[in-house]
Amino acid sequence: MKVNNPHSFIPFIEKEEWIFYYCILIGHFNLIFMSYRPIDLSHLEGYEKTVVSSIRSDYFVPEIVEKTYETAFQNIAHKCERKIEPSLLDVGLHDVKWTEELWNLFLDLKYNLRVDFTPLMKKHEFKYTTFYERVKQLLRNSCVYVPLYPLKESKYSLFYFLFKTKYQKLIVDSFGELPVFSTHLRIKDFLLCRVPTPYGLEKEHFRYIISLWEKKGIIDSYKLSMPYISETIHPGMPCPAPSPPPSGTTPFG
Repeated sequence: MKVNNPHSFIPFIEKEEWIFYYCILIGHFNLIFMSYRPIDLSHLEGYEKTVVSSIRSDYFVPEIVEKTYETAFQNIAHKCERKIEPSLLDVGLHDVKWTEELWNLFLDLKYNLRVDFTPLMKKHEFKYTTFYERVKQLLRNSCVYVPLYPLKESKYSLFYFLFKTKYQKLIVDSFGELPVFSTHLRIKDFLLCRVPTPYGLEKEHFRYIISLWEKKGIIDSYKLSMPYISETIHPGMPCPAPSPPPSGTTPFG
């Protein structure tokens, strides 16, 4: 979204139980949020426009391989020399049959699997074997991501790219050549990419990747923003849980 003074939207966002994530940025769009159902903010003072809004895909996280950035840029260029077929990311999400106890445990582990399990067993009144059976059930139906920043996270500039493109898989695979953790998800015909770049390499990043994609017609257009409030900030920590729906099934992402 593009709004005037995104900080003024935070009180509403943090009171809305269905919103589980938000991020404030500077650039073409300055507010991102995710929710378990559509939320309309257009009535709030300062609202300007919604850049894109829809059901998102799951996160796609390329495997990281150690290499130099020079090699990474060369590999990305080689990918663009091949015959390229349009390819979009799948927007389908897994359906998980939730129980209330499984959902509540998921919320406690969603952002950190390295917490001490002993207090959680007491909190949820699980026996040892039951607790680990529930954890295994969650792991079978979710993905665990471990961010990797070889130079330490503080040494990177963080960019959010919103690409309009029909070559989404190529872009994800290309960013996967970079020796750093990145995440990607599809929203309609757009691809939202969170990509860190080492300080001092921003010029090469745009020259050897973004400009190349524009020249090759791989991207129709793109918008760029940089977050300045940590996206690990989360209202409620953990987020307010929607009650399991009557069907017992809800999208898992």
